[in-house]
Amino acid sequence: MPAPSWNGQTIGGRYKIETLLGQGGMSAVYKGTDPNLRRTVAIKLIHPHLAADPEFVRRFEEEAAAVAQLRHPNIIQVHDFNHDGDTYFMVLEFVAGQSLQEQLKSFHATGKRLPLDETIRIMATVCDAVHYAHERGMIHRDLKPANVMINASGQPILMDFGVAKILGGQHHTATGAIVGTPTYISPEQVRGERPDHRADIYSLGVMLYEMISGRVPFDAETALSIMLKHLNDPVPNLHALNTDAPDSMIAIVDKALAKQPENRFESAHDMAAALRHVALARVAAAPPDRPTLGAPSPVKAQPTPSATKAAPSTPAPAPRSTAVDNRPGCLTVRCSPWPSASNGSARVSAPSCATSTPTGAATFRCCWTKAPTTGACAIWPGSWSVMGNGSAWSRRCASFARRAGST
Repeated sequence: MPAPSWNGQTIGGRYKIETLLGQGGMSAVYKGTDPNLRRTVAIKLIHPHLAADPEFVRRFEEEAAAVAQLRHPNIIQVHDFNHDGDTYFMVLEFVAGQSLQEQLKSFHATGKRLPLDETIRIMATVCDAVHYAHERGMIHRDLKPANVMINASGQPILMDFGVAKILGGQHHTATGAIVGTPTYISPEQVRGERPDHRADIYSLGVMLYEMISGRVPFDAETALSIMLKHLNDPVPNLHALNTDAPDSMIAIVDKALAKQPENRFESAHDMAAALRHVALARVAAAPPDRPTLGAPSPVKAQPTPSATKAAPSTPAPAPRSTAVDNRPGCLTVRCSPWPSASNGSARVSAPSCATSTPTGAATFRCCWTKAPTTGACAIWPGSWSVMGNGSAWSRRCASFARRAGST
């Protein structure tokens, strides 16, 4: 184990180590400073008994380099990897906040659960990050709430690729060895098989179950007993633990936790899309007289003091807001002419938008689950599509997701 004397020391002739943040079976993580770039960093020191193994060092260098190539807003950034004598270390982005595990424990301590809308937002975002890594040939193999940080902006950041496996590379794990955390491990990992990206999807399912219910699906006094439950036991009835969870959300959990990988979601992207579809349905089903999640609050007109009522004048037009509302919500929009939906590119259906294609002006309600990058109100589960291909309709309606001047 790294000695406590690392506190206050400099490693690699550059990074100043300050305080121990935590440690696990592979490494200890410290808060530190990079004086060259004047920023706070996290410094991961590999335990000496592992650093003494040349094969482990070679493998870790390979995987550290691969993780460093990941550029995603919800994946921890690797800044440097080096060694100081016999001590190997990795320098990472420092994320201020608390882990998802700590957040769930706080809710549990007060007898509460994470709100369903927040659960969907966090998990869909984590799925996006996992899918990004999968597309680049990397699976995590140890997804769990402790490896997700919630930063100061409330965004989840995927951490710790310490046991990550590069797909298609050399099989680094010895036959029969189990890598991962028993509570979140997939059945195929329990069997000692070489996992693919669907093992991560199973772990995401365990996390989602825990966020909805307040407890993990399989628990026992020993790690072996937990792993056997992953192999053999059916998923406990989630609706019995949280009656507020919609059937569509429970179906997502059940699919992600299928014992056989081929019965799970084909990709983390598909799982994220399913979650956002649930979010969209929840927003669209909200009563119109009640503010929907993320919908802009109406601005009340302020009375003009009588003392200021002098000669009437033409007021200057209020500046139009251009701040995009990133939260889910709904707005009513009037567009003319009404566009027709492109097959496969957009979904226009009640209650999120409209079901017909009338000519002339039309008023409709659009709901969204994340801010658009371009275009207007066309929604396909989990993403945005542009309808009208830059037509006058698209230009008129492109501002519907802005906080002001949209209705």
